[in-house]
Amino acid sequence: MRKSSWLIFYLLFIGSLIGVNSWALSQFERESSLILNRADTFFRMMKSKDYRGIWQLLTEQSKSIIIKDVCKFIKKSSGKCDVNIVRSSFKKGKGLARDYWDAYLRYFNPDIILNQSSWNIKYIHADDAKITIKYKKAPNPVFLLMKKENGSWKVGLAETFFNH
Repeated sequence: MRKSSWLIFYLLFIGSLIGVNSWALSQFERESSLILNRADTFFRMMKSKDYRGIWQLLTEQSKSIIIKDVCKFIKKSSGKCDVNIVRSSFKKGKGLARDYWDAYLRYFNPDIILNQSSWNIKYIHADDAKITIKYKKAPNPVFLLMKKENGSWKVGLAETFFNH
């Protein structure tokens, strides 16, 4: 090959690398935006007490843990729990779900996350991601786990904050 052919090949090769890197960066930016937006929506739903919406944005694992915890509490007080009734209540955002989330929000203020914290993507994998949330008065950040389920990003509330 002549020098001019090598130069053309080299320039095309470098150009393709730049194009691939640019495409990967834009994919990362799009996915980051989707993840951060989903988490933001979740905490805004908490603030507005949209309990049905909160339930829709939780991971299946978080839903399972919450239902299990609620049933454990009910069994202690009344002796039996129908998981299907508890699940239905949370899907509708009424009854037990309202009681649960009202109690949760007595101890957790979503405004701390929404208005007094900085957010950054720690990592994104195919099916999970972590958001670094740094409250302005806290010495260390927390890491919110997000999982992709059926093509949609969900909040791993229980996986992140519950002690299981």
